[in-house]
Amino acid sequence: TRISAMHPKHVVVDLSRLTMIASLAVGQLLQMLRGIKNRGGRMTIAAPTPEVRDVLVRCRMHDLVPFVASIEEATGR
Repeated sequence: TRISAMHPKHVVVDLSRLTMIASLAVGQLLQMLRGIKNRGGRMTIAAPTPEVRDVLVRCRMHDLVPFVASIEEATGR
């Protein structure tokens, strides 16, 4: 992906405004995660809504990437 091609050390994905997530979007997140990890970076999911969090947990994303309650928590600010 374009983001992983930039070689970021840490990507925070803010899902606070998402009310649902389709399987295609979950696949895109996984593809982005692979690209970031392959280049030595890491990704954090920030503020997923309960509905989106449930879908991501069912897909076992929480085993691959940490979920945190806020962007501030993800960035350490």
